[in-house]
Order: sequence, then structure tokens, then C-alpha cells
Amino acid sequence: MNKNDKKSHRKFNIIDAVIGIIIVLAFVFALNRLGIIGVKNIVENEQSKIEIIFFQEEVNDFTAENVKIGDPASEPLLNASFGTVADKSVGPSISYGKDKYGNQTTSTKEGYSSIYITLTANGKVGDNGITIDGSTYYIGQVINLRVGSSIFYGRIDAANQL
Repeated sequence: MNKNDKKSHRKFNIIDAVIGIIIVLAFVFALNRLGIIGVKNIVENEQSKIEIIFFQEEVNDFTAENVKIGDPASEPLLNASFGTVADKSVGPSISYGKDKYGNQTTSTKEGYSSIYITLTANGKVGDNGITIDGSTYYIGQVINLRVGSSIFYGRIDAANQL
């Protein structure tokens, strides 16, 4: 028996098992990233339509005017889909400041508006917040919101199950 025969009859060892596990985990990770499997798909089955009202106190007029009914909306940090714009309401901007006596006051700023954006999305409004795309959000939470080709920095003002 020579050395070459021993190499061709190699036994399965712990290193082979670790390599096999790493390959399986990489395959599962790739399927999850492609959206084929994952928690997000399971959560979506339990969701229905919700209405979310988003508010920003001060935004450039041209940004507020750029929002159109039907525009897609998403939250970029967790890449959650906030559905589409169902309605928008633009009003005077709300700027906070202090007067000469130190009292807090509000005023408007030329070229700026406040905006309420009503969104319709798939999700669930529950006792522990609003679940959208597997992520939980809360009334009063400040988020970045992409709407069409614009981005906003404001808060979730209300949410209702439809």
C-alpha cells in the first residue's frame, strides 16, 4: 500500500462539517437577501391595509409641491415600504423661536410650508406600535421618509387600521 492510496480514502472530519455548515448558511443568507425566504414574508401574510399620517413642520415649498397622489413612500433606514400617497395637506410653516422675554413662540418662514402626508400601506396597527415590512414604528417617532423623488424628516402623527 502506498501513500497515494491513503489519500484517496480520506475520512470525513470536523473541518469538512464546518465547511458544509458555512456553505449552507451562505446559501440561506443569499435566499434571504433575494427575498425568497425570511421573516418579512411571514409577517406580510398577517398584515392588512393601514393609513399612516406623516407630519413635517417646516419643508421647502418646492419639496411639498413635488409630492403627488400615488407617489411611492419608503423609510430608507430599514428600507420599509410605507405604501403610496393617498392625500396631502400643505399649510404655513411652523418655526419655533423665542421672543425678547424668553418665551417660546411660533412663526412662519417665507418659502417654507408644513405638510401632512396621508399614506396607505400594508401593515398592522397594534398595541405595541405599527408593524410595516417586519419593522416596528411608533406614533410620534421621527423618521426620514422618501416620497417620490423627495425626502422628508418629520414624525408619524397617526395610524389607523383600514
